Formats: sequence, C-alpha cells, structure tokens
Amino acid sequence: MERLYPVTGSSSRAEAGTPTFHGVEIESVGGATVSTRRPQPMGVSEELAKARKQLRTVAAPESWEAIMDEVHAVQTKDHVSLLAALHTVYAKLAAGWSPQSR
Repeated sequence: MERLYPVTGSSSRAEAGTPTFHGVEIESVGGATVSTRRPQPMGVSEELAKARKQLRTVAAPESWEAIMDEVHAVQTKDHVSLLAALHTVYAKLAAGWSPQSR
C-alpha cells in the first residue's frame, strides 16, 4: 500500500499552495484483509429482518403493501415499535385475518 505525504520546498508549485507528494511504502497492519462477505445484521436490525421474512412467508406477494399498511396502522394505533407491530400483524395473519385489497 502506498501512502502519499506532502513535500515542502521552494518550488513554485509549493509556493503557490499546491502540495507535491512522494510515495512511501506502508506495511499492512496485523492480519487485516478485505472481505467479500455481506455484513450480517445485528441486534434490532436482525430481529426486524427476521420478522419481515416471517411475514413474507405467510403473506401473498400481491398483498404485501396492504400488510405493511396494517403494520403501520398497528404501530400508530397501539403506539408500539415496528418490531412489535410486525409480530402483531403476523399473529393476526396466523389467526385468519386477511388484508383488504387496495
């Protein structure tokens, strides 16, 4: 890896405020490597992803917008978090509720 640093001097470029750079070799630090793995969600993000996936498994694709409308309605009406609303709507679907077509 090459790192650049400014050189001070009396050249006309340096006097004009435009720095000149020279390359310097820098060794890699520890065992740091670049990974191609996608970052895994953690904490609440992971829980939200799992709850959405769970809803998608029981919902018809054409009703997804209506289901998410219901999630937001539950969130507003009951003053609950998005995660709690997702679980509530999942329970409603499991109990036989079906969303109204838009």
